[in-house]
Amino acid sequence: MSAESRSITADGVAADAWHRVHPVSPIINAWQVIAALVAIITYRGVSAYSSGAPSGWEILNGIAEGFHLRGVLMAAFAVVIAVLVVSGLYSWLQWRATAYAVDGGAVWFRSGIVFRTNRHARLDRIQSVDIHLPLLGRILGLGRLSIEVAGGAGSSFTIGFLRATELDELRAHILALAAGLEVGSAGEGAQPGAPARPAAESPGRVSGALEAEAARGAARRGAFTSSAPIAPENVLYEVGAGPLIGSLLLTVPMMVLLVVLVAVVAASAWAIAARGAVAAPSLFAVVPLVVASGSVLWGRFNAEFAFTAAASPDGIRIRRGLTDSRNQTIPPGRIHAIEIRQPLLWRLTGWYRVTMTQAGNSVKMGKENNGGNNELVSARVLLPVGSRAQAELAVWMVVQDLGVPDPAAFVDSVFAPTHAGADAHFTRVPHRARLVDPLVRRRRAYALTGSLFVIRDGWLTRRCALIPLARIQSTHILQGPVERRLDVATVRADLVPGVVSHTARHVDRRGAQLLWKRLEDASRVRREAEPPEKWMRRALAARDHAAAPQGEGA
Repeated sequence: MSAESRSITADGVAADAWHRVHPVSPIINAWQVIAALVAIITYRGVSAYSSGAPSGWEILNGIAEGFHLRGVLMAAFAVVIAVLVVSGLYSWLQWRATAYAVDGGAVWFRSGIVFRTNRHARLDRIQSVDIHLPLLGRILGLGRLSIEVAGGAGSSFTIGFLRATELDELRAHILALAAGLEVGSAGEGAQPGAPARPAAESPGRVSGALEAEAARGAARRGAFTSSAPIAPENVLYEVGAGPLIGSLLLTVPMMVLLVVLVAVVAASAWAIAARGAVAAPSLFAVVPLVVASGSVLWGRFNAEFAFTAAASPDGIRIRRGLTDSRNQTIPPGRIHAIEIRQPLLWRLTGWYRVTMTQAGNSVKMGKENNGGNNELVSARVLLPVGSRAQAELAVWMVVQDLGVPDPAAFVDSVFAPTHAGADAHFTRVPHRARLVDPLVRRRRAYALTGSLFVIRDGWLTRRCALIPLARIQSTHILQGPVERRLDVATVRADLVPGVVSHTARHVDRRGAQLLWKRLEDASRVRREAEPPEKWMRRALAARDHAAAPQGEGA
């Protein structure tokens, strides 16, 4: 992995490579506590004013005059002022102790006053780089940069708050280094091989001097600047508010909830008609249901609002969020599996949902990034709701090579419900498995291509998991007593923890043994053929090779 906690400074990181976060970061991080205190004081003051009762200050002043304790009251006031001063001093020291740095091998982050912590994320282990703009941060033009790293809980960290321009430059710099490009800070000049800016951005020597001076000024203020260009992007699909709201309402749990609410309201109305107003409090029984369901719906809507997916040279870019805006960048090869889902009622509209398993997002990201369960679920989504064409684009972003001679026919098999024609590419479970799979037997099947292990499953909610062979860590065959009786077995492909199913259930025993052997061999071959991490160097090498004269190098 690579995030560590140590009490010493980072070895090999130059002192001038460290940059501080924005000075108001401690205040923004504590805004909830400050807002709660302000709300309590305001509420008490308004209540006292509206009721005509004396305020807290008047009561204290009267007590002090009655007991000749004005000096004590002034001392208490001085203590409050001292606490505010100490809090401000502590916040300033905390800001001074918080810094980050980026070098050729890792991203570093240190914090703490008494107990210093120093964490780092190796560039070749970074799974995603996300920009988070909370509501208060968006008002002030500030945000945080979250770095997800492959590892257990606590392996990821957040840098912030920073200005929006710094966030974009820092993310571009980290992704460029992780891709294998050689870039430098704008104030220091790019290293050899760093991509140059287009000439249109620097039309003359005067503008170039102004840019250099601006970069030096930003460096003096501790702001981060970089010569790495922000990679362009190609937007593939966007999800509007209408389909998102419809997808949240058009689910079996929501339909059941509506039926329960109607039944409770009808029973309460009958009770009121029969017993009078004394039965009116029974209507409050629906309040917890309404609050709970509304909270869930709002959390999903808030997290997946304005969902946009785009492809860029530095990976997959995902933007989403209403009050809290998040901009996620996933470098190539960091998604370990994807799953296409279609709930029962979504079949009426032809909608699909695409989720993903990614190292780093499998641990409690919601807790680390001050989010909740809804945010954790939304962080694993490639497409919250969309048509089949959009679902195919989501699959293409992750898997460009399906490993079959006829990709179009194979995609039709992936999206097929239970028709027999789908078995041209998939192997279904045997007929004798109907005893353990009475409802899902016609849907349950698997396929092994040159690059993917595909599992089709689900009855009420149709699911199809696509697992790149290079991401499979190991495989197992499981067989319980009932499966032995039916001469079937279950094959499981081990991945990093995530939401995508990776188990082919109730496969014919002989087919399971053959599948296990083929998965072991194919996944090992694909892992050994996996190119190095620095994907941009591969792209540049391929481009240079294609541009070279045919006779060169012969």
